Amino acid sequence: MNKILILISLSVISLYGVENIWSNETSAMSKEKSQKIINAYESGDTQALNFENDPEIKKKKFDFKENILVVGLALGYASHSEELSNTTGSEKFSYSSLNTKFIIGKDFTMWNEDYTQPTRLYFTYSSTKLDSDITYATFGLGISENMRYFPLYKQESSILYPTLSFEFSRSTINRESLSTDGLTAELSLGLAYSLDDNFEYFVNIFANSISWNHPVDGIADDMSGIGISLGLNYKLNYGDF
Repeated sequence: MNKILILISLSVISLYGVENIWSNETSAMSKEKSQKIINAYESGDTQALNFENDPEIKKKKFDFKENILVVGLALGYASHSEELSNTTGSEKFSYSSLNTKFIIGKDFTMWNEDYTQPTRLYFTYSSTKLDSDITYATFGLGISENMRYFPLYKQESSILYPTLSFEFSRSTINRESLSTDGLTAELSLGLAYSLDDNFEYFVNIFANSISWNHPVDGIADDMSGIGISLGLNYKLNYGDF
């Protein structure tokens, strides 16, 4: 009975001790030491008992950083094809474009291991200038899976991994005296290089499509594009400052 009480007492101390917490690396107590404790308790002489802690106290219990905010900027180049059609026929046009995109978002843990936060929800604003001197703006919402759990290269403070993103947006465009808007969908696949868990350098290959609401009734206006973008994200995490 006394042995059982001693074991319960030691378990309670290990659970609620605040100054020194036993870690997974703590070696088991030797049989000789445990028997010495039991003998001292049974004889009533507990003054000479000496409980030893881990030789190294681990101050950092977790290896993750919880994200507060992500801000980013990307520059891209794309080739576009636009088709205007009605019941009598269709006409196609080709463009190239330069694109500037701003993002603001936050990382979450959704369907992955707790606290890993590889999934990002974000808002975007982008400005795209076609080579025909026409510029259109896009506001949208995106979701990105940063697949850090499939590292292609990893060091202590840096990691290279693939990414997959999908965005759904609304675009607006002015052509001469006509203004119209349209729904935009974009899919991108890329690589990201994370440094010190704050800076992300990335390159993406993307494809998008826009269904414009043509101002003239009866005309369908569809545009599609494929391109490449380079960018930088900054992740603000708890504990950075």
